[in-house]
Amino acid sequence: TDVHELFTNTKSDLGPNAYVVDDHAREEYLGLPDHEKERLGYEAMLHDKLRELVRGCDRIVSRNREKLRAEMARAQRARG
Repeated sequence: TDVHELFTNTKSDLGPNAYVVDDHAREEYLGLPDHEKERLGYEAMLHDKLRELVRGCDRIVSRNREKLRAEMARAQRARG
């Protein structure tokens, strides 16, 4: 399954996948020696993309945590 298809039409929609998903090419890649995989750089690119996605999620969590704190403070002040 292409991860770009998992969250379609949600706030977490990743948009269309800019890369071709080909199961045959994946099997061929998995059969390559490690030095060839490293030369192609796919795993480094994937690592960078995943790090970018995690940073985005962390920003959303942080922003929502701040909103919750502000709302709780407002509710506390309203109660007196």
